[in-house]
Amino acid sequence: MLRKIFLLLLVVTAVFGVSAQHAPGSWKVLPMSGMDFDDVLDTPEKVYYLTGNALYAYDKEADETIYYTPGSKISDSGIQSIAYNKAGKYLLCAYTNGNIDLLFADGQRVNLPEIKTAQIDYPKVINDVKFSGDEIYVATSFGLVVYSDNR
Repeated sequence: MLRKIFLLLLVVTAVFGVSAQHAPGSWKVLPMSGMDFDDVLDTPEKVYYLTGNALYAYDKEADETIYYTPGSKISDSGIQSIAYNKAGKYLLCAYTNGNIDLLFADGQRVNLPEIKTAQIDYPKVINDVKFSGDEIYVATSFGLVVYSDNR
């Protein structure tokens, strides 16, 4: 009788103790969400939010949260601020190092590294971003940079 109870306990612990693992050499990115939200932008398709210098989006139709991983969905890490252009239907991500990404609704990403790679002796800090027509006005610590979003 004692042997049957021991065997039953062994089977139960073996079944509940099994867990799935990733294949050797594969990686899974587990995003970390902070307690404070720096920016929250509501767009027709998604709600974008910035927390802990990382970008997330809640897809309203699919009812899921998306984490934008550096190197695959966005080009850099350390997002400082985000802004949405309603006319152009794209999200602008400004990074702490001066880099800029434009994220379109169809998944296309356009990188604007001109501020980051500029050969100047001033800090490359992006202070604010505004949109007017097809132009993007970027206020930096060294002056104003104007981009045309249709080129």
